[in-house]
Amino acid sequence: MKNKFLRLVGLFLAIILLVVSCKDDEPTQKPEEKITEKELVGGEIASPNEKGKEVTIKFDGKDVKVIKKGNRYFVSGDILIKKDLDTKGTGFNYQPRKWENNIFVYKIDPNFPNKERIYDAFKLFKGTNIKFKERTDEKNYVLFQYIKDDGCWSRLGMRDRGEQEIVIDNWGTAGTVAHEICHSLGLWHEQMRPDRDKYITINFNNITEGWKSQYKGLDYHKLIYTNKEGFDFNSIMLYNSWGCCGVAVDESKPIMTKLDGTTFNSQREKLSEKDIETINYLYPQLSDLTLEKEEVKLEVGQEINVKINTGNNNYTVTSSDTKKVIAINKNGVIKVIAEGEGTAIIAVKDNKTKQTKTIKVVVVAKTPDLVIEKTKVNLEIGKTAIINITSGSGNYTIASSDNKKVTITENYGVITIKAEGEGMVIVTVTDIITKQTKQVKISIKSVDLIVSKEEIEVISNDFTQTLIEITSGSGDYKITSDNEDIANVSIKDIHLFYIETRKKGGKAVITVFDNKTRQTKTIKVTVIAKIPKYVPQKGLVAWWSFKGDTKDLSPNKNDIKSYGATLTEDREGKSNSAYYFDGKDDYIEGVIKKLPLGSSKRTVSGWFKCKKESKIYQCLLNYGNLKDKERFGLGFYSKGYFLTMNETYGIDIQENFFDNKWYFFTVTYDGKKMRVYINGKIGKIRKSGFFEDFDAEVKTQLNTISYDNKFRIGGRLEGDNKDEFIKGTIDDIGIWNRVLTDEEILKLYQSKE
Repeated sequence: MKNKFLRLVGLFLAIILLVVSCKDDEPTQKPEEKITEKELVGGEIASPNEKGKEVTIKFDGKDVKVIKKGNRYFVSGDILIKKDLDTKGTGFNYQPRKWENNIFVYKIDPNFPNKERIYDAFKLFKGTNIKFKERTDEKNYVLFQYIKDDGCWSRLGMRDRGEQEIVIDNWGTAGTVAHEICHSLGLWHEQMRPDRDKYITINFNNITEGWKSQYKGLDYHKLIYTNKEGFDFNSIMLYNSWGCCGVAVDESKPIMTKLDGTTFNSQREKLSEKDIETINYLYPQLSDLTLEKEEVKLEVGQEINVKINTGNNNYTVTSSDTKKVIAINKNGVIKVIAEGEGTAIIAVKDNKTKQTKTIKVVVVAKTPDLVIEKTKVNLEIGKTAIINITSGSGNYTIASSDNKKVTITENYGVITIKAEGEGMVIVTVTDIITKQTKQVKISIKSVDLIVSKEEIEVISNDFTQTLIEITSGSGDYKITSDNEDIANVSIKDIHLFYIETRKKGGKAVITVFDNKTRQTKTIKVTVIAKIPKYVPQKGLVAWWSFKGDTKDLSPNKNDIKSYGATLTEDREGKSNSAYYFDGKDDYIEGVIKKLPLGSSKRTVSGWFKCKKESKIYQCLLNYGNLKDKERFGLGFYSKGYFLTMNETYGIDIQENFFDNKWYFFTVTYDGKKMRVYINGKIGKIRKSGFFEDFDAEVKTQLNTISYDNKFRIGGRLEGDNKDEFIKGTIDDIGIWNRVLTDEEILKLYQSKE
C-alpha cells in the first residue's frame, strides 16, 4: 500500500492532470508536470504524458472503445491495436497466432539505452518453453525500441506482418520488458480476467470517463488462462491498485481493490508460477523427433509403414533415391515403397525443432510368392493326397492342426497327406524365407451321406407314413423336422426312419445330420390337403382352405398368392389355417381359370371376422373390371353392413358385422336373381316404408367382364385408387359356376374340418 506521502503526491499530480486535460489546445502535459517514473512501473502505459481521447473503432466486426493518442489506438493502457487488426491475434476466442516453434525472434535498436534490461528480462522466462533468438533473416520479429516519453507498450501476439514493436521508456525495468514480452506472446492483463469480479473490485467512480471503458472488461475476447480458478495477485501481468496519467479522478484513492477493500501492489521482479503455466499452455513443449524404425529391409514391390513416434506434427520427408525407394508421409505415418534394388536413405525433418532422423532402406530382389496346388482336399480314411508347392523359396515347414487324423511328409516341394482319422484338419505350409503361409483344408470322411429320397409329396389323410432309408453314412445321425405340425420323424433302426404326416396340409423340411462326418441331407415334404367331404364338388372352380398356404385344393389348381396377408388361427383355433389382413395394403390375388363371368350362374362363399375401421367401405373380395356393373364384389359399409358391390342396386344387409366374430357368407346368382346368405340362412334386409324384414335377394342382370381373370381377396382391384383394404381374418373361400342349394349352403356352414 502506498504511504501517505505518495498519496498526497498522487493527489497533487491528479489535480494538475485534470486542469491540463480541460485545455483542448494542450493534449499533452507540460514537461514540469510529467508523471514520476516510480508511479509508472506496475501500471504500464503508452505515452503517459499524453491524455489521449476515447474513441470507438471496429474491432473483430464489433464497436470497441479505445484510447486514441495521436494516430495510434491503445487498449488496456499499453496494448497497441489498429483499425484493420487481423483478429487472429493470440488470446482471443479463435485460433491464436503464436510465435512459431516457441521461438521469440527479436532485434534491438542500436539507440536503445541500457540494453541489459532486455537480456535480464529474457532470464525471467526460465521455466517456460519460450526460446529467444536474435533475428538474422526471419520474416516476423520484435524490434525493441526507445522513444522518448512514449512510455512502455507492445502489440498483442505475433502479427505475422514482419516487424512489430516493443517500446520501453527509460523508466522501464527488466520486469517491465518482461511484461511487454508477455503481451507479444499473447497474454492480457490479469485484472482483465473474465472472473476478476470474484476477487477484485473496480472503483469506477474514481476512474475518469475516458478510461472507464478500459476497465469494464473486454467483452469481445476470452482471456486464455490455465488456472481456471483463482486470481493471481503475484502475476507480472497485474497492475497495482492506483491510477495515474489521467486514469484516476483522485490519484490518492485506489481504482482497484481486493474485495475486502484493501489495496494491492504489482510486482515486476519475476514471472509467477501461474504466468509460467499460462505461457506453457499457449506454447507447449516441443517433442524430440523419434521414429519407429531406423532401418528396414524390403523386397522390390513391397511396402511398409513406419510411424513417427514423437515429434511436432510438421515434417518434411525425402528419399535419397526415388528410383529405389519412395517415401510418403501422411499424418505421421511414412509409407515406404520399394521400387528397385539397392540402398536409399529416407530423411525425416521436424520443421519445428529442425531435428532430422534417417531410415536406412535396403531393397533386395523379390522372392517368388508361395503358391500351392490345392487349398481344399476331401479324403476318405486310408486314402492319400499329393499336393505340389508350385512356387516359393524352396525352404518350407509343414504343420498339421491334428496329427492323429493325418500324417504329412514334404520332399522337394511335394506334400504327401495320408488320412488316418475322420474329421477336419488344417495343414499349414510356411515359406521360411518369405514368411508367407498357405493353408490346406482337409475334410476326412468315412463315407458320404446318402438318403433314399430327397423329396416326397403325399395327400393329407388321418395318418400317413413314408419310409426313408439312409443308404450310406456313419450310422450316427440326428434327424429333425422344421415343422412338426406338418411332418414328424419316427426312427425304425440305424438306417431306417419314417416321415409321418397327418391331415393338415403344408410343407416341412426333414434334416438328416451325420454326427461323425458332419454331412447334411434334407428331404422336402409337401402335404397336399384334401378337399373336405362337405364341400360340393360339382361345378367347383376353386377352394382355398388356407391351411398353411394359398393353394387351390380343387382339380383346377387355381393357386393364388398372398401379398402381405399373414397366416393366423381359424375359427376352430387352429394355427396357420386362415389369413389376417391389416387394413393397410394386404391382399391375396391370382389368375383363376373358369371364373364365372358375364351373367353366368355362380356361388361364392367363405368365412370372415372383422373389426370396425374408419373407412367408409372395406372390400372383402372382387373380380372383373373397375366399373361397378362390370365388377362382382362383396364388402362392408362403415356401420358394419354387409353388401354386394357389383352395381348400384345391390344387397345391403343392415346389421353390424364389425363385432370381431366369425360369420359365414354365401352369395348366389342364377342369371336373374342375386341372394345373400349369412350363417347358412338367407339374409334379411329392411326396405324403406316397411316394418318387416325381407329376404336378402334382388333381381338384377350381371355383366361381369374381366380381361385378365384376376381374383382379389381383401381389397379393391389393381388400378382402383380407393383405399378399401379390409382389416380382419378370412378363411375357406370357395367359388362354383352354379347355384348351390339351400341344403348345400347350410351344410357348408354347419360342417367342421
